[in-house]
Amino acid sequence: MFMKPIPAIAGLLALVGCAAPTPPDCAAEYQPAMDAYMAGWNEGNVDGLDAVITESFQRRAPGGMNANGLEAMKKVMTDLRAAYPDAHVALDDSQYMKDMS
Repeated sequence: MFMKPIPAIAGLLALVGCAAPTPPDCAAEYQPAMDAYMAGWNEGNVDGLDAVITESFQRRAPGGMNANGLEAMKKVMTDLRAAYPDAHVALDDSQYMKDMS
């Protein structure tokens, strides 16, 4: 009588034990970097970029607004904000994956 539920319980335990591990929360990891980047564009707060942009950073954009490294990126942002103080960059959607945002 007790033997019938044992295979069902064993099968259930096997399925639960084989569950895929929870993937990392890439958005939680990369969101602060994106917030600092957007604050540079929208608020002129380029000091926050020190923690999220490296000297090997490269930005390629139309119109010659390229930047090679942290200081060059800060200059692009401050120059644009000086020319267009009311400019606002909107981020409508974002996707975060391991090693990329």
